[in-house]
Amino acid sequence: MLGLGLASSHAPGMWRPPSEWTHFLERMPDEIRNSLPQTARQEIASLELRQDYYRRMHAAFATLREQVQTYRPDALILIGDDQGDLNALKHLFTFDSDSLRSGTGEVRAWISVAAAMARPAKVVEYVPAHCTFTGCGFVYWPCAGNREQGIEGVAGRG
Repeated sequence: MLGLGLASSHAPGMWRPPSEWTHFLERMPDEIRNSLPQTARQEIASLELRQDYYRRMHAAFATLREQVQTYRPDALILIGDDQGDLNALKHLFTFDSDSLRSGTGEVRAWISVAAAMARPAKVVEYVPAHCTFTGCGFVYWPCAGNREQGIEGVAGRG
């Protein structure tokens, strides 16, 4: 049985300072940039809103990090849709597929984790950050029990 599951988005802009997020949009063709929804235009106009998104995303990552530190796993399994941005992992995979890249790959990775965990997830945060090119979601599947009570069904724990 898997003890803890984590899932998060990994938008390219989420690690850049919010003051730089609008630079991503400058590379978009005019017809796309000019048809952005009102919420995206508000985000572009408001550094304060972008800073709030940044804070929320990094607080969500802190929650996921805390879950891993509390659980202290014996092993980690990564499922992702690496688009060449995790060069350290590129030689671990011997296959490639257009369907494993972009949002489709991320959704497939999340579905795989959800199926493997076979229990409800806890939603940590969702940030509709247009300037990072994607909404950013953060969830975890909590351990069955806790360290004080013993983690039920996980060999070598409790």
